[in-house]
Amino acid sequence: MYASKFWVWFLFLLLTVLWGFSYFFMKAGLEVYTPLQMASMRIAFAGVVLLPWSLWHLTKVPKNKIWILIVSGFFGNGIPAVLFCLALKGLDTNLAGILNALTPLWVLVIGVLFFSKKSSLQKTLGVLFGFVGVLILFLSKGDINLHNVGLSLFIVLATLMYGLNINIVDTYLKEVSSLYIGTVSTLGIAVVYITLLGVGVDGAFGTASYHLIQWNERHIWFAIALGVLNTALSNVMFFQLLKISSASFASMITYIMPFITIIIALFIGETIPKESLFCLALILTGVVLVRKSK
Repeated sequence: MYASKFWVWFLFLLLTVLWGFSYFFMKAGLEVYTPLQMASMRIAFAGVVLLPWSLWHLTKVPKNKIWILIVSGFFGNGIPAVLFCLALKGLDTNLAGILNALTPLWVLVIGVLFFSKKSSLQKTLGVLFGFVGVLILFLSKGDINLHNVGLSLFIVLATLMYGLNINIVDTYLKEVSSLYIGTVSTLGIAVVYITLLGVGVDGAFGTASYHLIQWNERHIWFAIALGVLNTALSNVMFFQLLKISSASFASMITYIMPFITIIIALFIGETIPKESLFCLALILTGVVLVRKSK
């Protein structure tokens, strides 16, 4: 019993730290690579690592569900990976981490509007708390301009896609194993991004292809870490956590991640305004209200 509890908490904390570091890895890799290169390498490395399991699980998924898994892969990982890299090219990692806390709120909004899900008063209040927190976060920035707002909207759009994907999975893939969803959906998007990396049209991926060969170049390891640790390995661990605990407990990782991101941001020298912490508290309050509502 104690060993089981230890394993649950070990996976929970390890996943929180790994996913919290993903913003740092992206930011560091973007010093050399373009956003499209970084995102493509992340998905490509994840696809290669998961390839044996993906091919095996592909034979076990109902054929009429494969196209839904492909769509899930693009909304759950493929497109958001590019959007986050586009945003982090000009935004601090701590802001990206805070905005990522919008994901559970989008799950609620999209579920109610497009998937006939019901919402309680407590859930509605939670959504309002979250969006007020994001609004204050934007207004508290002294250097607000269309460029920064536009970069932030990339992350908002990515979290919207996360919310859409969760509703798709919950509605159309209930009978499909979570492990199958993770591996097969990754296979679909990996094929696309590996193809793009191999084409190298007009130098779009020339830098990435060059650095793939230069293994002594430290930036390639950030891309490898994102693909192997923050995508492939983390997905496997997350599905294991779901199996030995519960979906409610596992989803709490999303709420703790911003704190890890802020701590990492402090260590790499970023300034964390007090307003950001206040906004984070508002967003997390909204998330907790949503999570605890019936």
